Amino acid sequence: MKKRFFLLISLIIFTSLLLQGCLGNYNEIDGDGKGKTSILSTESVVSPENKILPIQGTWEFKDYLTLTEPTVSSNTKGESVYDVIGKKAVFSKEYVYIDKEVCNSPQYKIKSVDTNKYLYYNMKKTKQEVNITSQYVDVISISSKENYFYDVIRVDDTNILIKVNGTLYYLQKISDEFEEYSYGSLEDTKRNSISSNPIYLTSGVILGFKFKEDNSSREGYSYGSMWLPFFNGEFQQGILIPKLIVPRMYGFQVIDFVDNVNDNEPNQHLYVKNMDGINYGNYANLKEEDYSKYIGKEDEVTEINFIGNDYIALQNVDRTTNEIINYEVKSLDDLSMPIDIANIFGVKGKSQFAAMAKDEVMRSKNNIEGLFFDPNNYTMKRSNGHWQLEGRVDIMNAEEGMSSQVFNLNLDPEDTLVNYDELYIPWSKIKDTVPNAVDAFITPSKNVALILTKDSIQVHKINNRILNSEEVDIIETPSSIIKIPEGTSVIMAEWAQGEEYVKRWHSVLEQFKKREILPENK
Repeated sequence: MKKRFFLLISLIIFTSLLLQGCLGNYNEIDGDGKGKTSILSTESVVSPENKILPIQGTWEFKDYLTLTEPTVSSNTKGESVYDVIGKKAVFSKEYVYIDKEVCNSPQYKIKSVDTNKYLYYNMKKTKQEVNITSQYVDVISISSKENYFYDVIRVDDTNILIKVNGTLYYLQKISDEFEEYSYGSLEDTKRNSISSNPIYLTSGVILGFKFKEDNSSREGYSYGSMWLPFFNGEFQQGILIPKLIVPRMYGFQVIDFVDNVNDNEPNQHLYVKNMDGINYGNYANLKEEDYSKYIGKEDEVTEINFIGNDYIALQNVDRTTNEIINYEVKSLDDLSMPIDIANIFGVKGKSQFAAMAKDEVMRSKNNIEGLFFDPNNYTMKRSNGHWQLEGRVDIMNAEEGMSSQVFNLNLDPEDTLVNYDELYIPWSKIKDTVPNAVDAFITPSKNVALILTKDSIQVHKINNRILNSEEVDIIETPSSIIKIPEGTSVIMAEWAQGEEYVKRWHSVLEQFKKREILPENK
């Protein structure tokens, strides 16, 4: 059944590629010279024809702040963050040059934003952490034709910030002038130009998903991975693998359930294994350093809610009643023990968990005789295009006896459990475009929206990638539709950015898919 399912999906992906349309025209900024020069309180547009450009000149990379631990290199060229310090950036009407990346005929959109709100929304940082004192800063979005390039945070006349993947760079102005020799011939760097080979616009995502299979003897869910690459906003051939593939800092791992029956008492073995050098079906010959394993209880079925670079979130379900017993978050390197929430969010996070549990119960229950709080009883689930922490608390009630209640935890999972969780476009706008949407993802290159319905993944191009604006428009007609089993839910979304990494991931997954030793779950 599983092989037939993945063959069907593969055929659907191939068909959808034949139906893809051309890249839509984006709302370009006209060069009418009417952009406002005062940008302290109102949004303004500065076109290449406008003679006033607040960041015009030559700038030097002076320092950096690491924002996250990215799954890929900190910049699109594979350089260390240290290598960028001392290099130059140039902004003009004709071009933008940022450390060997060139954007020809740039278009600029400038708006003033509240510093703290912008930094927290985009980087989960405060202005104190970033060392900015101003209440407002100018954000200058740069694009060329249909291609998003970078956002520049203008702190003042001599200081700007540029975020590249998981790193925030500090630049200082060294000259109002810009000379072509400062970066070399445009022809020499044309291979890195956004208009000829848009490295930063190339991205790909491995979606991990779970689904119920019809006529399957397997208890709980079945799981699989789907690799979706995008080159310059165009969806390429996807790869489907009937296993969960997780990219980690040191390579790829495979997550797999094996159902065992001993003396007619079933239980599950959950394996996390290194991909390299493993004969996939031969668990007996695996070395201890090559995998971690969790053995489920005989009366429980374990289900996966979330997978990140370092953690996996589970829920254990009663095999007889199908009711959830508890939640757990575990390290992918050690599945033996659940992780106390304080180990991820600190003592403050643990206190907030307890306080939220009490508040939630008091609002909804009467005649409470006891509240039993377990700091291990939490998980991660998708909600309106974002990852949401969910807690669970046990309650003793005079009327109902023992029961449990779940509630949303107002703790930010980004930078701890997930690396990238940016939607960019309001959920309400996504629902306006696709009313039956149940989930959505935006590529880090901000040019494609993946919108999930109950039985499909729709690929929509974004008509204006200068985002966080009411002008953002999702093209209503999807360029591709990938059919999936009804009720499929996403439990993992891991992104690669830059052509080098996308090609590398594609090659690894393609080779893995070709292995004939992949066993079918029984």
